[in-house]
This record gives sequence, C-alpha cells and structure tokens, in this order.
Amino acid sequence: MGLSKDDYLSTCWWNWSPTESAGPVQANVTTNLMYNVDCFEEAGVDLPPTKVEEAWSWDEFVEMAQKLTLDTEGRNAADPDFDANNIKQYGVMFGTDWNVYMPFILSAGGGYLNESMDGLGLNDEKSAQILQNFADLINVYHVSPTAVQKNAMPSAATALAAKQPAMYIDGSWNHLDLMNSGCNWGVGVLPIDENYTTFFDGGSLIIFKSTKHLEASEKLYLWLTNPESSERITELYRTLWMPVQTEYYTDPDKIDFWASEELPARPEGFQDAIVKATYDHAVVATEINVKNFNEINTLVGSALEQVWSGKKTAEEAMTEVKSQTDSLVEGTYSGERS
Repeated sequence: MGLSKDDYLSTCWWNWSPTESAGPVQANVTTNLMYNVDCFEEAGVDLPPTKVEEAWSWDEFVEMAQKLTLDTEGRNAADPDFDANNIKQYGVMFGTDWNVYMPFILSAGGGYLNESMDGLGLNDEKSAQILQNFADLINVYHVSPTAVQKNAMPSAATALAAKQPAMYIDGSWNHLDLMNSGCNWGVGVLPIDENYTTFFDGGSLIIFKSTKHLEASEKLYLWLTNPESSERITELYRTLWMPVQTEYYTDPDKIDFWASEELPARPEGFQDAIVKATYDHAVVATEINVKNFNEINTLVGSALEQVWSGKKTAEEAMTEVKSQTDSLVEGTYSGERS
C-alpha cells in the first residue's frame, strides 16, 4: 500500500529537489490543436495531421490559416482583395499563456530561461522569434483576432462551434466543452515539424509532511489518480483529464479505457495526436520546473500584452521585462533548462 513513483509518468511529479517532492499531479492536460471540421470542408482543404511525423511546418500552418480566414465577402486572407477590417471567420485563435507558446520554443531549441538558467530566456533569438510568430498571426497575417476582439468572443468551445475561428490552439481541458457544444470538431498535432516537444501539465495534490493521516492521504491520492476508481472519476478521465500513470499510455487496453475514439470527447485521431504525441515527446512542464514561476510569469504575461497588440516586438518586450524578472530567477527544480 502507498504511492510508488515508478507507477507514474516521470514528468508528472512536482519535485522540489532530487529527494523532495509534492507528489504526482492529480491529472494531466496538454496543449493541442482543435478545429471545426466543417470550416475545413467548406474551404476544401485537408484536415490537420494527427501524426507527429506528418506535422505541418509553421509556414504551412500560416498558409492554412490564411485559407481559413474569411472576410464578410467570403474572400480568404490569401486573396489580394481580402478586407482585414471586416473578418467573419478567423483561421486560428490561440491562448496567450506559457502553455501555448512553450512547446514551440522548446522545439526550436529555446527556453523560458537562458542556457545558464540564471535569467529569463524569452528574449533570446530562438525564443523571441516564436513569440513574434504568434504575434504576426494577429498583426501581419490578420488570421487571428486582436486581444480586444478576442475579449469580446466566447470560450474556445463556443467560438469553434460558432465558426469564429476554424482552429484553436489551447489546452485539452476544452474537450469536455467541445463535446457538449454540438461542434463537429477534431484534434491535430501542433504545427511543429522538427524536434517535436510538448508536455503534460496539471495541479499537484499536496500531502503535508506534518500530517497525522498519511495512510488516509495516500489512499485519497491513489483514488483520485486512478481512472477506474469510480464512475464519476472515470467520466472525468474520458472527457476532461488525462491519466498520470504510465500504464495508461503503454497498455492498449488501458489506453482504450479512457481514450477510445468511440467516446464522444475523443474524436478520430485522438490517440495519435494527443495520447501518443504527448507521451512520446513530453518534457517536464515549464510551470512545474521553473522556480518562482508564478511570480516571473505574471511579469512576462503583462509584457507580452505589448507584443500581441503590436506595440513592441517580442525581442523588445522580453528584453525590457528581463530586467524585472532576473532577480526572481533561481533556476529549475530538475537542474535542466526549461
């Protein structure tokens, strides 16, 4: 009886040091590409790939987003007569927090921290270019809404169902709402065609070392992280959460238990695009690994608002905020760059 670290994914433990840990996360989520199937069919373009080896390059992704962005006259963003001031359907929307841009930065060889892990790394050339790529979707290609426009739009699932964007890059926690939205939706791998890197993420369940109820606490841990512990827990793992135990990514029967594509929240291609792609290419999530992450990321998020609005380049904004964040940087818990 008791928790065994060997049963859990190595990337899903909140480690404070090589010998200290807060335990496993309760459940996983991951960053993914979601889309409205009808938008693709109406545009006459191929659906996003679900296998990592077939992933779009960023340029291919931008080209697809242009084809899927329509003005009120039905012209797409690749048309010379496209009216960027009157758009009825955007090609893509994306979350603007770390979980969206970090898979792309890590895949490109950049990092949230610099190589020596004693300062912010988002101003480095590789990292800043990724951030600029996302900003350019808004301000150069006009295939994604501005922050003001996005604030007036509903949640990801509702927006996709209403065809406000054709694609949405954000967390897998949206799958439950998509299931309930009535949207004809699908999932694909992220548009990363080299060194595909992603992560699992989730919140930790803390057991205080001073507890007088260690055995009961461990039982609760085991129950909450077991997809088969109860009907309600099973429902959550089949719609909203992803497991944290390794066997649910390696045993075909266990995979089908929570990720069968016959389940309403698991569309065609889910096992390749979400289960396999994440399990095969996951590193420790930045949020879990970087010390003082919340304090640093609050400053970074505020600075990035200037980037999304087009008021500053990514390099300018991240270089400026670096002077505020570097005093907070104390490296990572794993000792490896994140």
